[in-house]
Amino acid sequence: MRHTLLATAVGAVVLACYPAIAADVIVPDNQVQTAPEVGPLVSGYLGLYAGASIPTASGDINCCRPYNTVLTFGATGAANFWLGQMLSLQFSARGEGTTPYNLVLGSDQKEARMGGAFGAHLAWRDPSSHTMGVFAALTGSNNWYVGDTHLGMMGGVEAQKYFGDTTLYAQIGYGDQFRPGDEMFGQYWFARGVVRHFLNPNMLVSGEISFASGQSTLSSSDLDILGWGLTIERRHDGSAFSIFGEYSGDLISGFRGTIIQHAFLAGVKLNFGQETMLENDRQGATFDLPKFYRAMPGSCWAVGC
Repeated sequence: MRHTLLATAVGAVVLACYPAIAADVIVPDNQVQTAPEVGPLVSGYLGLYAGASIPTASGDINCCRPYNTVLTFGATGAANFWLGQMLSLQFSARGEGTTPYNLVLGSDQKEARMGGAFGAHLAWRDPSSHTMGVFAALTGSNNWYVGDTHLGMMGGVEAQKYFGDTTLYAQIGYGDQFRPGDEMFGQYWFARGVVRHFLNPNMLVSGEISFASGQSTLSSSDLDILGWGLTIERRHDGSAFSIFGEYSGDLISGFRGTIIQHAFLAGVKLNFGQETMLENDRQGATFDLPKFYRAMPGSCWAVGC
């Protein structure tokens, strides 16, 4: 029932936005539709970042959960390929790890958090107006305390709408783990919304919020993941390099309690194919993937290991 209500609510938002997109697709009989400019056939970026993650907890797991501030490090990348005048294929990847957390207060047991996602996006695109498409991805993460590693999948639909220097980006989909066995987050529906605003063609401020509602793979206990984030990125005019700062938060909650993580990150990207970040947003590697893998290692703690 809770999955149905989530899917219904998200569907209503998409339907409410559809007229704005559809208006750009319908062309009057007395006008000739001109093909949009798509820019370079291949473009994208490669990036490295590092920072710190800080966990907090509430409920029954406050004394027995991962704690202490740890070093966080990762890599990200994307490449977009134009298959036709209005059809593109993009690949996205992001992997992240940490130095070991102390798992239980007063114990020497330690374990690092790790995870990531690799996916593909197939989209019909009009760089002057909007884009619509589908995506699928492999996900991976470990599980604190149990010490196991999981592979999963997610997929869904996505769309962007452009308003001058602002981009609205929405994703809706479903995900699960390949193999059950312990208390890992699985069988989940999710929705994600992103707002990007370009202060100038090479200065970006973006914010996002995401929500996933699912069950643990072993006991089928209810689990939810709420995520949020803010990113600022600057690319020097005429340079291929950009620098960015990112704050991300995620909360995984179950009947036993909640774990919240705050990640403060800074990094650098090598951009290729597009002259500015705004051009990349509209004509290049504009898609990315949800970061649920950051919260998944806390699954077992939230429902009671």
